[in-house]
Amino acid sequence: MTFVLRLFWKSRKMECCNRKRAKKALKSLGKEQLSVIINEDKKAEIVCPYCNSKYNFSEIELKNILMELKWKKEYY
Repeated sequence: MTFVLRLFWKSRKMECCNRKRAKKALKSLGKEQLSVIINEDKKAEIVCPYCNSKYNFSEIELKNILMELKWKKEYY
């Protein structure tokens, strides 16, 4: 199964992407959706709609993001 996540940023300036924003977008999916991506696809690719830059996240990186989400909920 492939998930498509389109990223749009609103700002006064036309700001483009970076890896930090791509990671934030993955976090916004939530733990359940991120778990599905890890189990089914084992990777994720985020594409900037403005410049077409691609940000690839490996299974290990996705698991680290998932752990950050779980840690945040448990300790905050």
